[in-house]
Amino acid sequence: MGRSWSPPDKFVCPGCVADSFLKEKIAQNLAKRKCDYCGRGGRGNIAAPVAAIMEHIGPTFHYYYADPDHAGVPYDEGGYAISPNIRAEDGLWAINLKCHDVLFADIARSIGNDMLWVEASGGVWLGEHQNEFLSNEWKRFSQTIKHESRFFFSTLASTGQKFPSNYTPLEMLAEIGQMVSEMGMVQPWSAGTKLFRGRKREADATWPLDAKELGAPPNEKALTQRMNPAGISYFYLAKEQETVLAEVERSIMPRQIAMASFTLRRDLQLLDLANFPQIPSIFDQARRSEYESALFLISFANEISKPVKKDGLEHIEYIPSQIVSEYFAKIFRLNDGSPLDGMTYASAAFSGGGNIVLFPPQDSRGFGALANFSDPVLIPPRDSNCTEGKAGDRI
Repeated sequence: MGRSWSPPDKFVCPGCVADSFLKEKIAQNLAKRKCDYCGRGGRGNIAAPVAAIMEHIGPTFHYYYADPDHAGVPYDEGGYAISPNIRAEDGLWAINLKCHDVLFADIARSIGNDMLWVEASGGVWLGEHQNEFLSNEWKRFSQTIKHESRFFFSTLASTGQKFPSNYTPLEMLAEIGQMVSEMGMVQPWSAGTKLFRGRKREADATWPLDAKELGAPPNEKALTQRMNPAGISYFYLAKEQETVLAEVERSIMPRQIAMASFTLRRDLQLLDLANFPQIPSIFDQARRSEYESALFLISFANEISKPVKKDGLEHIEYIPSQIVSEYFAKIFRLNDGSPLDGMTYASAAFSGGGNIVLFPPQDSRGFGALANFSDPVLIPPRDSNCTEGKAGDRI
Protein backbone atom coordinates (compact mmCIF):
# COMPACT_ATOMS: atom_id res chain seq x y z
CA MET A 1 0.00 0.00 0.00
CA GLY A 2 1.44 3.41 -0.96
CA ARG A 3 0.44 6.87 0.10
CA SER A 4 -3.30 6.50 -0.27
CA TRP A 5 -6.36 6.73 1.91
CA SER A 6 -10.12 6.47 1.48
CA PRO A 7 -11.90 9.14 3.50
CA PRO A 8 -15.35 8.26 4.84
CA ASP A 9 -18.34 9.81 3.11
CA LYS A 10 -19.16 11.92 6.15
CA PHE A 11 -19.18 15.55 7.20
CA VAL A 12 -17.42 17.14 10.17
CA CYS A 13 -17.74 20.52 11.89
CA PRO A 14 -14.83 22.64 13.20
CA GLY A 15 -15.75 21.81 16.79
CA CYS A 16 -14.85 18.15 16.27
CA VAL A 17 -11.14 18.82 15.68
CA ALA A 18 -8.65 20.58 17.96
CA ASP A 19 -6.01 21.75 15.48
CA SER A 20 -6.59 25.34 14.32
CA PHE A 21 -5.28 24.64 10.82
CA LEU A 22 -7.74 21.76 10.37
CA LYS A 23 -10.53 23.92 11.77
CA GLU A 24 -9.72 26.50 9.11
CA LYS A 25 -9.84 23.91 6.33
CA ILE A 26 -13.24 22.74 7.52
CA ALA A 27 -14.51 26.33 7.64
CA GLN A 28 -13.33 26.84 4.05
CA ASN A 29 -15.26 23.82 2.77
CA LEU A 30 -18.64 23.93 4.53
CA ALA A 31 -21.19 21.94 2.56
CA LYS A 32 -23.73 20.45 5.00
CA ARG A 33 -26.01 21.74 7.76
CA LYS A 34 -25.31 18.92 10.20
CA CYS A 35 -22.15 17.33 11.59
CA ASP A 36 -22.13 13.53 11.34
CA TYR A 37 -19.98 13.23 14.47
CA CYS A 38 -21.30 15.53 17.21
CA GLY A 39 -24.76 15.86 15.68
CA ARG A 40 -24.74 19.64 15.84
CA GLY A 41 -26.84 21.39 13.19
CA GLY A 42 -27.54 24.87 11.93
CA ARG A 43 -29.60 26.89 9.50
CA GLY A 44 -26.61 27.23 7.22
CA ASN A 45 -23.81 24.85 6.31
CA ILE A 46 -21.68 24.06 9.36
CA ALA A 47 -19.82 20.90 8.29
CA ALA A 48 -17.32 19.98 5.56
CA PRO A 49 -16.49 16.64 3.94
CA VAL A 50 -13.97 14.65 5.96
CA ALA A 51 -11.96 14.56 2.73
CA ALA A 52 -11.22 18.28 3.26
CA ILE A 53 -9.03 17.46 6.25
CA MET A 54 -7.86 14.03 5.09
CA GLU A 55 -5.90 15.69 2.29
CA HIS A 56 -3.77 17.23 5.05
CA ILE A 57 -3.84 14.45 7.66
CA GLY A 58 -3.01 11.70 5.17
CA PRO A 59 0.19 13.26 3.76
CA THR A 60 1.31 14.19 7.27
CA PHE A 61 0.90 10.61 8.46
CA HIS A 62 2.84 9.34 5.45
CA TYR A 63 5.58 11.91 6.04
CA TYR A 64 6.29 10.25 9.37
CA TYR A 65 5.29 6.63 8.68
CA ALA A 66 5.33 4.22 5.77
CA ASP A 67 4.75 0.57 5.05
CA PRO A 68 8.11 -1.26 5.13
CA ASP A 69 8.20 -2.04 1.40
CA HIS A 70 7.73 1.56 0.28
CA ALA A 71 10.08 2.79 3.02
CA GLY A 72 12.91 0.66 1.64
CA VAL A 73 13.30 -1.55 4.71
CA PRO A 74 15.64 -4.45 3.77
CA TYR A 75 14.03 -7.88 3.74
CA ASP A 76 15.53 -11.35 3.77
CA GLU A 77 14.34 -14.82 4.71
CA GLY A 78 14.24 -13.84 8.37
CA GLY A 79 11.91 -10.93 7.68
CA TYR A 80 12.35 -7.16 7.64
CA ALA A 81 15.48 -5.57 9.11
CA ILE A 82 13.12 -3.74 11.47
CA SER A 83 9.72 -5.14 12.26
CA PRO A 84 6.76 -2.89 11.45
CA ASN A 85 4.90 -2.44 14.73
CA ILE A 86 3.05 0.86 14.48
CA ARG A 87 -0.69 0.88 13.93
CA ALA A 88 -2.30 3.82 12.19
CA GLU A 89 -4.00 4.92 15.40
CA ASP A 90 -0.63 4.93 17.19
CA GLY A 91 0.87 7.12 14.49
CA LEU A 92 -2.08 9.50 14.59
CA TRP A 93 -1.66 9.87 18.34
CA ALA A 94 2.04 10.54 17.83
CA ILE A 95 1.39 13.36 15.35
CA ASN A 96 -1.03 14.82 17.88
CA LEU A 97 -4.30 14.40 16.01
CA LYS A 98 -6.98 15.39 18.50
CA CYS A 99 -10.54 15.03 17.37
CA HIS A 100 -13.90 13.37 18.03
CA ASP A 101 -13.36 9.70 18.94
CA VAL A 102 -15.48 8.37 16.07
CA LEU A 103 -13.74 10.68 13.60
CA PHE A 104 -10.37 9.47 14.90
CA ALA A 105 -11.38 5.85 14.32
CA ASP A 106 -12.66 6.69 10.82
CA ILE A 107 -9.35 8.38 9.93
CA ALA A 108 -7.33 5.44 11.26
CA ARG A 109 -9.38 3.02 9.15
CA SER A 110 -9.04 5.33 6.16
CA ILE A 111 -5.24 5.22 6.41
CA GLY A 112 -5.15 1.51 7.12
CA ASN A 113 -5.42 0.48 10.75
CA ASP A 114 -5.22 -3.17 9.73
CA MET A 115 -1.62 -2.59 8.59
CA LEU A 116 1.61 -2.17 10.53
CA TRP A 117 3.89 0.75 9.72
CA VAL A 118 7.47 1.86 10.40
CA GLU A 119 8.84 5.28 11.24
CA ALA A 120 10.01 6.86 8.00
CA SER A 121 11.03 10.49 7.61
CA GLY A 122 9.70 11.61 4.27
CA GLY A 123 8.85 7.98 3.53
CA VAL A 124 12.43 6.72 4.04
CA TRP A 125 13.08 4.45 7.02
CA LEU A 126 16.64 5.73 7.59
CA GLY A 127 15.72 9.36 7.01
CA GLU A 128 15.96 12.19 9.55
CA HIS A 129 13.41 14.90 10.08
CA GLN A 130 14.84 18.38 9.75
CA ASN A 131 14.63 19.11 13.48
CA GLU A 132 16.31 15.76 14.26
CA PHE A 133 19.06 16.50 11.76
CA LEU A 134 19.65 19.96 13.23
CA SER A 135 19.56 18.64 16.81
CA ASN A 136 22.18 16.03 15.92
CA GLU A 137 24.26 18.71 14.23
CA TRP A 138 24.03 20.84 17.38
CA LYS A 139 25.21 17.91 19.51
CA ARG A 140 28.19 17.41 17.20
CA PHE A 141 28.82 21.16 17.24
CA SER A 142 28.84 21.17 21.06
CA GLN A 143 31.11 18.14 21.24
CA THR A 144 33.55 19.68 18.76
CA ILE A 145 33.89 23.07 20.42
CA LYS A 146 34.01 21.67 23.97
CA HIS A 147 36.52 18.91 23.41
CA GLU A 148 38.20 19.28 20.01
CA SER A 149 38.50 22.79 18.58
CA ARG A 150 36.77 26.02 19.53
CA PHE A 151 38.71 28.42 17.30
CA PHE A 152 37.03 28.21 13.94
CA PHE A 153 36.19 31.69 12.65
CA SER A 154 39.15 31.58 10.26
CA THR A 155 39.01 29.90 6.88
CA LEU A 156 39.14 26.18 7.47
CA ALA A 157 39.64 25.20 3.87
CA SER A 158 43.18 26.54 3.88
CA THR A 159 44.16 24.12 6.65
CA GLY A 160 42.23 21.16 5.36
CA GLN A 161 40.67 20.76 8.80
CA LYS A 162 37.47 18.71 8.88
CA PHE A 163 34.67 18.64 11.40
CA PRO A 164 32.68 15.48 12.22
CA SER A 165 29.38 16.78 10.87
CA ASN A 166 27.67 18.15 7.79
CA TYR A 167 28.22 21.71 9.05
CA THR A 168 31.33 23.45 10.27
CA PRO A 169 30.63 25.29 13.55
CA LEU A 170 30.37 28.61 11.73
CA GLU A 171 27.92 27.13 9.22
CA MET A 172 25.87 25.74 12.12
CA LEU A 173 25.69 29.20 13.68
CA ALA A 174 24.79 30.79 10.35
CA GLU A 175 21.95 28.27 9.97
CA ILE A 176 20.63 29.18 13.41
CA GLY A 177 20.93 32.87 12.57
CA GLN A 178 18.93 32.42 9.39
CA MET A 179 16.20 30.51 11.23
CA VAL A 180 15.75 33.13 13.95
CA SER A 181 15.56 35.84 11.28
CA GLU A 182 12.96 33.97 9.25
CA MET A 183 10.85 33.29 12.34
CA GLY A 184 10.93 36.90 13.54
CA MET A 185 12.59 36.12 16.86
CA VAL A 186 14.39 39.46 17.15
CA GLN A 187 12.14 41.70 19.21
CA PRO A 188 12.32 45.43 20.03
CA TRP A 189 12.63 46.49 23.67
CA SER A 190 11.53 50.04 24.35
CA ALA A 191 13.51 52.75 26.06
CA GLY A 192 12.20 53.13 29.60
CA THR A 193 11.93 49.39 30.27
CA LYS A 194 13.04 48.66 33.84
CA LEU A 195 15.27 45.66 34.47
CA PHE A 196 17.00 44.38 37.61
CA ARG A 197 20.39 43.19 38.72
CA GLY A 198 21.74 41.88 42.01
CA ARG A 199 24.93 40.94 43.82
CA LYS A 200 25.78 39.11 47.03
CA ARG A 201 26.95 41.33 49.85
CA GLU A 202 28.69 40.20 53.02
CA ALA A 203 27.40 41.63 56.29
CA ASP A 204 30.63 43.54 56.87
CA ALA A 205 30.99 44.79 53.27
CA THR A 206 31.60 48.51 52.82
CA TRP A 207 31.43 48.91 49.04
CA PRO A 208 28.88 51.50 47.91
CA LEU A 209 25.58 50.64 46.25
CA ASP A 210 26.38 52.45 43.03
CA ALA A 211 26.46 51.77 39.30
CA LYS A 212 30.12 50.74 39.41
CA GLU A 213 29.56 48.03 42.02
CA LEU A 214 26.13 46.85 40.87
CA GLY A 215 26.65 47.19 37.14
CA ALA A 216 28.56 44.94 34.77
CA PRO A 217 32.11 44.24 35.98
CA PRO A 218 35.08 45.58 34.01
CA ASN A 219 36.66 43.14 31.59
CA GLU A 220 39.59 42.39 33.90
CA LYS A 221 37.15 41.19 36.58
CA ALA A 222 34.66 39.40 34.31
CA LEU A 223 34.30 35.75 35.30
CA THR A 224 33.14 32.88 33.11
CA GLN A 225 29.35 32.99 32.85
CA ARG A 226 26.71 31.30 30.73
CA MET A 227 27.04 33.68 27.80
CA ASN A 228 30.55 35.12 28.15
CA PRO A 229 34.07 33.79 28.69
CA ALA A 230 36.33 35.15 31.40
CA GLY A 231 37.79 38.52 30.48
CA ILE A 232 34.88 39.73 28.33
CA SER A 233 32.17 41.50 30.30
CA TYR A 234 28.52 41.08 29.32
CA PHE A 235 25.70 42.84 31.15
CA TYR A 236 23.35 40.32 32.81
CA LEU A 237 19.94 41.53 33.95
CA ALA A 238 16.60 40.04 34.90
CA LYS A 239 13.05 40.96 33.98
CA GLU A 240 11.80 40.37 37.53
CA GLN A 241 13.19 40.97 41.01
CA GLU A 242 12.23 37.39 41.91
CA THR A 243 14.50 36.12 39.16
CA VAL A 244 17.42 38.09 40.60
CA LEU A 245 16.87 36.55 44.03
CA ALA A 246 16.76 33.06 42.54
CA GLU A 247 19.78 33.56 40.28
CA VAL A 248 22.02 35.10 42.94
CA GLU A 249 22.80 31.97 44.90
CA ARG A 250 22.46 32.01 48.68
CA SER A 251 25.19 30.31 50.71
CA ILE A 252 25.18 28.63 54.10
CA MET A 253 26.56 31.88 55.52
CA PRO A 254 23.86 34.56 55.74
CA ARG A 255 24.37 37.22 53.12
CA GLN A 256 22.54 40.26 51.98
CA ILE A 257 21.69 40.84 48.36
CA ALA A 258 22.25 44.26 46.88
CA MET A 259 19.81 44.95 44.06
CA ALA A 260 19.24 47.87 41.73
CA SER A 261 17.14 48.86 38.76
CA PHE A 262 18.53 49.59 35.31
CA THR A 263 16.27 51.47 32.92
CA LEU A 264 16.94 51.21 29.20
CA ARG A 265 18.12 54.49 27.72
CA ARG A 266 17.27 53.63 24.13
CA ASP A 267 15.33 51.08 22.12
CA LEU A 268 17.16 47.76 21.85
CA GLN A 269 16.93 44.82 19.46
CA LEU A 270 17.13 41.55 21.38
CA LEU A 271 17.06 37.95 20.22
CA ASP A 272 14.19 36.39 22.16
CA LEU A 273 14.99 32.80 23.13
CA ALA A 274 12.36 32.78 25.88
CA ASN A 275 9.17 33.34 23.90
CA PHE A 276 8.63 31.70 20.55
CA PRO A 277 6.18 32.55 17.79
CA GLN A 278 3.27 30.17 17.49
CA ILE A 279 4.45 26.88 16.01
CA PRO A 280 2.75 26.08 12.69
CA SER A 281 0.41 23.13 12.56
CA ILE A 282 2.04 19.78 11.90
CA PHE A 283 -0.66 19.27 9.26
CA ASP A 284 0.26 22.40 7.28
CA GLN A 285 2.47 20.94 4.55
CA ALA A 286 3.34 24.36 3.13
CA ARG A 287 4.93 25.36 6.46
CA ARG A 288 6.59 22.05 7.30
CA SER A 289 10.10 23.49 7.16
CA GLU A 290 9.04 26.30 9.51
CA TYR A 291 7.47 23.72 11.85
CA GLU A 292 10.67 21.68 11.92
CA SER A 293 12.79 24.80 12.48
CA ALA A 294 10.58 25.83 15.40
CA LEU A 295 10.97 22.43 17.07
CA PHE A 296 14.74 22.68 16.77
CA LEU A 297 14.93 26.26 18.03
CA ILE A 298 12.86 25.40 21.10
CA SER A 299 15.16 22.50 21.96
CA PHE A 300 18.19 24.69 21.19
CA ALA A 301 16.98 27.47 23.51
CA ASN A 302 16.29 24.95 26.26
CA GLU A 303 19.75 23.49 25.80
CA ILE A 304 21.68 26.74 26.16
CA SER A 305 19.61 27.89 29.16
CA LYS A 306 19.52 24.59 31.09
CA PRO A 307 20.94 24.43 34.62
CA VAL A 308 24.66 23.68 34.74
CA LYS A 309 26.18 21.94 37.74
CA LYS A 310 28.73 24.14 39.52
CA ASP A 311 31.41 21.46 39.86
CA GLY A 312 34.43 23.35 38.59
CA LEU A 313 33.82 22.20 35.01
CA GLU A 314 31.00 24.62 34.21
CA HIS A 315 33.42 26.65 32.08
CA ILE A 316 33.39 23.72 29.64
CA GLU A 317 29.61 23.33 29.63
CA TYR A 318 29.22 27.05 28.97
CA ILE A 319 31.37 27.01 25.83
CA PRO A 320 28.51 26.33 23.34
CA SER A 321 26.30 29.11 24.71
CA GLN A 322 29.30 31.47 24.86
CA ILE A 323 30.13 30.87 21.21
CA VAL A 324 26.49 31.31 20.22
CA SER A 325 26.49 34.63 22.07
CA GLU A 326 29.71 35.74 20.42
CA TYR A 327 28.31 34.90 17.00
CA PHE A 328 25.19 36.97 17.61
CA ALA A 329 27.23 39.80 19.16
CA LYS A 330 29.97 40.01 16.53
CA ILE A 331 28.82 38.47 13.26
CA PHE A 332 25.02 38.31 13.02
CA ARG A 333 23.31 41.32 11.49
CA LEU A 334 19.70 42.42 11.22
CA ASN A 335 18.11 43.06 7.85
CA ASP A 336 19.17 46.72 7.99
CA GLY A 337 22.76 45.75 8.72
CA SER A 338 22.69 46.79 12.37
CA PRO A 339 23.98 44.48 15.13
CA LEU A 340 21.99 42.84 17.89
CA ASP A 341 22.08 44.46 21.32
CA GLY A 342 21.66 41.23 23.26
CA MET A 343 19.51 38.19 23.98
CA THR A 344 16.75 37.13 26.34
CA TYR A 345 16.45 33.59 27.64
CA ALA A 346 14.52 31.65 30.26
CA SER A 347 15.87 31.58 33.80
CA ALA A 348 17.19 28.20 34.88
CA ALA A 349 16.76 29.21 38.53
CA PHE A 350 13.26 30.70 38.59
CA SER A 351 10.37 29.11 36.70
CA GLY A 352 8.76 31.63 34.39
CA GLY A 353 11.54 34.15 34.94
CA GLY A 354 13.43 35.86 32.17
CA ASN A 355 17.10 36.81 31.87
CA ILE A 356 18.62 39.40 29.57
CA VAL A 357 22.23 39.61 28.51
CA LEU A 358 23.42 42.77 26.75
CA PHE A 359 26.43 42.65 24.47
CA PRO A 360 29.25 45.20 24.87
CA PRO A 361 28.17 48.31 22.93
CA GLN A 362 30.40 50.17 20.52
CA ASP A 363 30.31 53.27 22.72
CA SER A 364 32.98 54.82 24.91
CA ARG A 365 30.48 54.97 27.78
CA GLY A 366 30.21 51.19 27.78
CA PHE A 367 27.05 49.70 29.25
CA GLY A 368 26.20 53.10 30.70
CA ALA A 369 25.11 54.02 27.18
CA LEU A 370 22.39 51.37 27.36
CA ALA A 371 20.83 51.69 30.81
CA ASN A 372 20.51 54.14 33.71
CA PHE A 373 21.19 52.98 37.27
CA SER A 374 18.63 53.69 40.03
CA ASP A 375 16.88 52.48 43.19
CA PRO A 376 19.62 50.49 44.94
CA VAL A 377 18.34 48.43 47.85
CA LEU A 378 19.70 45.90 50.34
CA ILE A 379 17.68 42.74 50.84
CA PRO A 380 18.33 41.08 54.22
CA PRO A 381 19.65 37.52 54.41
CA ARG A 382 17.46 34.52 54.90
CA ASP A 383 18.30 31.14 56.38
CA SER A 384 19.66 28.63 53.89
CA ASN A 385 20.85 25.05 54.17
CA CYS A 386 22.56 24.93 50.79
CA THR A 387 26.32 24.63 50.53
CA GLU A 388 28.66 27.35 49.41
CA GLY A 389 28.23 28.01 45.71
CA LYS A 390 30.98 28.65 43.20
CA ALA A 391 28.99 30.89 40.90
CA GLY A 392 29.83 34.49 40.22
CA ASP A 393 28.51 37.06 42.66
CA ARG A 394 26.42 38.92 40.12
CA ILE A 395 23.62 38.50 37.66
